[in-house]
Amino acid sequence: MNKKLKKFITANIALLTCFSIFNHSVYGVFAVDNQLKIERVLLNQGPITTAEEMEFFIDLEEGYEGKVEYQLLYKTAEGSLTTNGWSSSIDADEMFKVNMKEFDFKTGENTFIARVKKSDGNGKYSSEFGAYDAQKEFTVNYNPVNKGDLDYSIKMNDGTLHFSSDSEGSKVYKLFLYNYKTDEWIILTDDYVTQFDIPLSTYEDDQYILDIWYKDKDSNKKYDGWILELVDNNKITETKEMKYSFENDTMGWEGGFADLPINYVESDYSVEFKHSNIPGLDCNGLMLTGNNHSDDLFMYVTKKLGTEYGLEPNTTYNMEIKFDLATNVPGGMMGIGGSPGSSVYVKAGMTNIAPEAKIVGEGSNAYYRMNIDTGAQANSGKDMTAIGNVEKIDSIDDSFQLKPFQHTVEITTNENGEAYVIIGIDSGFEGISELYITNIEIIKK
Repeated sequence: MNKKLKKFITANIALLTCFSIFNHSVYGVFAVDNQLKIERVLLNQGPITTAEEMEFFIDLEEGYEGKVEYQLLYKTAEGSLTTNGWSSSIDADEMFKVNMKEFDFKTGENTFIARVKKSDGNGKYSSEFGAYDAQKEFTVNYNPVNKGDLDYSIKMNDGTLHFSSDSEGSKVYKLFLYNYKTDEWIILTDDYVTQFDIPLSTYEDDQYILDIWYKDKDSNKKYDGWILELVDNNKITETKEMKYSFENDTMGWEGGFADLPINYVESDYSVEFKHSNIPGLDCNGLMLTGNNHSDDLFMYVTKKLGTEYGLEPNTTYNMEIKFDLATNVPGGMMGIGGSPGSSVYVKAGMTNIAPEAKIVGEGSNAYYRMNIDTGAQANSGKDMTAIGNVEKIDSIDDSFQLKPFQHTVEITTNENGEAYVIIGIDSGFEGISELYITNIEIIKK
């Protein structure tokens, strides 16, 4: 490795090598598990802080496979400790990103302790904060710097990472790519730039650190500061499949209800969302049921899609939503206020905010209303389109039958690369509807 870069790693961005075994104390241990050991901590800052989020990454020693959990403790000058608790279970071969902003740390030197334990074990050592297998202590020199004037953005598209900044901005950038597993640096730009495309498809699927040096456009300094960004090349070629069968559980889909009074329990709307077996059919699904006293009951299921599905921030996609609905309503039925089949409308759409029912109005006029535009019964709204009704296709009895639906929608993700799918039932029938969604597929075009 280039000596300048080696010095940069060890001194400037605080790529910390393994500490020697801690002295025996209330915070220390005599030894660590050679198969489960915190190898290094990569701080998202150098002598000055360059990240408002105060993030850093924990990396385990090579050789251990399985699930682990992490805990971060903040140590005050007086020696007391606080913690934000244990993380969820994650793969040990992936770097773990931690956010320190929840701690009330001070300008100057701060001490942290990172702990790790096997997810399926109780830990070899114990303290008042729980059992753990290994720990690592490190210090952070915190000197706040406003990141607000760093105008760059990073987007993934077709195996290429696009780095860009406002050409009229005051900052220029120099880029390095670091593979923390192989300890290899790639110098991407010899000079400071405002635009650069990084062909990650030419590199192995792995995690990389994008090291971004920045300075004022007219500055003669080597740099004014730097910031680290974690780049997961696996997400380019391996994304979660957007198919849901609901055989065993809800698969992360959530249900809700709107256009009903806030005292709907007392009013006996009998609304329910759950994972359930479908009567008479050899399959399971997401059940939505309700008694529509308001003549305008809206029932829905929704799920958030993010970067793990290959979506990128602030990017427009054409998405096809396909699903099967199990209904037991024959065609041509009459009912109170409307037909239990042709007056119960099926809608679908996508938004870049989380769909949810909000309380609108006060007193006897307080109702749950959707925070997105779903339209009114047979009419489509800005965020959802009416795509059919719940009448069965060709059956005249009251047995459940699957009815297919599909809808194509254009959606622009939010700044976090998120979009929300929503499938709804908008009822004009003043009675009970019981419906099941057996499978959903979202296709990115």
